[in-house]
Amino acid sequence: MTLQTGTHTFTGRIAGLGFSDGTRVVVGRWAESPFGAFTDVMVERPGGHRVLLAPTDEIAETVAQLYTFDEVVVTDVEERTDGHTLHLTAGPLTLQLTLGDRTTLGRALHAVPAALASKAWWSRVTDPIAQALLRGVRTQGTTANGLPATYGATDLHAIRSARASWDGQDLGALGPVSPPVRFGFGSTPTEPAVTSLTTTIEVPEPDPLTGVIDCWGMGALREKQARDTAAQRDGAAQQASVAQRDGAAQRDAGETGPAGEAARRHVDDQEAREVREEADRARTSQVSREEQAEGAGAAGEIPTPLSDAKRVGELPSENA
Repeated sequence: MTLQTGTHTFTGRIAGLGFSDGTRVVVGRWAESPFGAFTDVMVERPGGHRVLLAPTDEIAETVAQLYTFDEVVVTDVEERTDGHTLHLTAGPLTLQLTLGDRTTLGRALHAVPAALASKAWWSRVTDPIAQALLRGVRTQGTTANGLPATYGATDLHAIRSARASWDGQDLGALGPVSPPVRFGFGSTPTEPAVTSLTTTIEVPEPDPLTGVIDCWGMGALREKQARDTAAQRDGAAQQASVAQRDGAAQRDAGETGPAGEAARRHVDDQEAREVREEADRARTSQVSREEQAEGAGAAGEIPTPLSDAKRVGELPSENA
């Protein structure tokens, strides 16, 4: 399922926690969403490998368009609660966590009316405050495929205890979410906690003439990447030319007179040709990438160049 043009909200709780082996886990338990109620899990392993564990193909497809992962696994996500304790199994992950008291920040969030806290404009107001108080936390940004998104938090409880295993291997003691996870534009709080929130995602109207959705900054991002690639290639060509010229100069150091001058002019001419040829190749490559991006847009696709592991997000369609 691809999100249609319009405003989409996901309301529920996310648990963010880390372990002493370096694994960080984010569990999303969504009571209301375009898919109904569901639970998914995002895991970043000690080496930075990011895994999505999702219960259905359509949830996996949509979440993988909105966030960045190195691996997507569709698997049963089984959970049960026992008082304040959550028991969860999802593919290679087994997790048990116990909820603690509401934090000081949680009391402040809880005092804000939920109808206000869930508004997208309120999340834009609180974003600089969240960044100042909580490392890695953002309340507004863009998804991996360029859609505007906000997080409206309404409560926060500490996680009192937890234990987990991955493929049967114990992950160690409960610890902070550090470094921050890298699935999207923001992380969970550093201290293990469960946050109640509403996530709002805006899918804009397609261009009336082309039918293509122009996500925030994607066109500019493609152009910047093309310019950076061309600049890198030009720089490499210039470095190679300098090295070749220095070598030629050393070889010709003993030569004087017309023969030596002719040899140096020949080297300079050859270097100039190589630099021009490399620049031409870079420009041709840039034009080719832009044509491919335009072709993808005409075919109704949203390019997602932020990660090699990202899928290309489809445009909303009337039959989706």
